[in-house]
Amino acid sequence: MLDCSHGLVCLLGYTRDRVKRKKLVVVWNPLIGKSVGIEIPDRADIVIGFGVCPKTSDPKILKISRFVDSEAEATAEVFTLSSGAWRNVPMDMPFKSLRFWNSQVVIDGVIHWLTSEKITYKHRFYSFDLASEEFGEAVDFPYNLAGRSGRLYGISKINDSLVVLSHHCVITNLTPQPFCDVWMMLKNGVSKPSFTKLFTVNDVEVNSMIGFRKNGQPIMDRTKTGGYDGELEVYELCSERRSWDLWVGLHDDLLHRITTFA
Repeated sequence: MLDCSHGLVCLLGYTRDRVKRKKLVVVWNPLIGKSVGIEIPDRADIVIGFGVCPKTSDPKILKISRFVDSEAEATAEVFTLSSGAWRNVPMDMPFKSLRFWNSQVVIDGVIHWLTSEKITYKHRFYSFDLASEEFGEAVDFPYNLAGRSGRLYGISKINDSLVVLSHHCVITNLTPQPFCDVWMMLKNGVSKPSFTKLFTVNDVEVNSMIGFRKNGQPIMDRTKTGGYDGELEVYELCSERRSWDLWVGLHDDLLHRITTFA
């Protein structure tokens, strides 16, 4: 799952036909049970973004082609479901030299990514406004997070606030124990945002923080890498227990079962 926006779910993956395998972006409306698939090139240097324009309510797919193995300049294109076609959008960003971490979030009509420089490993946030179709200025990663070596990072959102997932391991009795620190941005859209640590999830590999239940428990995505099945779980902060209350399986573009959280 790439992201959700205005009740629509965007999925990024492959068809299961091994002979005519295609890479697709699928926009799915779970309320009416319908989806639209858009074929995209199967290249590792393409970045996909998704969101719904807050002004027109038109779902948009952003495709950034970086052409890292050639001298061609990086390009950006937008696909709107209303037109059913791609068109170029202006871009003046050093995307060829960046590594995009495998997550995005949409907050207030703006797509956010976390990137790192391939040579210096310096982390920055980049953004794209779905209404104006303009890229925002780069925002430096906060020092209190960037100064922590040996960590993997991701981004998500909680209650329309951007959060950073800081994955790391602690060696206990010669056994690595995985942890995930969750930091929330206090000031969105400023040159030097500040973050506050919300909590630490113990002994679990978290792909994305989906949100909170009404009782405050975080809901997390545990989709297995390379798999077709996905799992959402609830993490109980006090007891540090996990419960698999919701399961999502996607086979051959069919959703088999969803049970919702209470």
